[in-house]
Amino acid sequence: IMAAVRYHKLENLLPALYEEGKTPLLMCLDGVTDIRNFGAIGRTANCAAFDGIVIPERNSASVTPDAMKTSAGGLLYVPVCRPSSRSICASPHWSSSGARPTTHSSWRPSHRYRPFRDAR
Repeated sequence: IMAAVRYHKLENLLPALYEEGKTPLLMCLDGVTDIRNFGAIGRTANCAAFDGIVIPERNSASVTPDAMKTSAGGLLYVPVCRPSSRSICASPHWSSSGARPTTHSSWRPSHRYRPFRDAR
């Protein structure tokens, strides 16, 4: 028998991460309704050292036994937040990581794009 997973409150998670001296790295999801896709995303978030996953309260996959199985337990190690509004992710004042307030996108490519060339 699996215990129910407790969703974390975003307003509690962010200050705790800042107190640890971290710059939070959050994954904000919208439109992910398939449980197995959500589990795979949870596994990736754990491997990539994300500090949390934010999912909308409505029209979204949730943490279920199937999602947990697909995540290979990764959802046990990444806090999942489910605020009543997804406005925190949709706001233009948040960076691509969803954690630092900003007025512009802070993402910059780390390398130049090189198109694939056929080896023939």
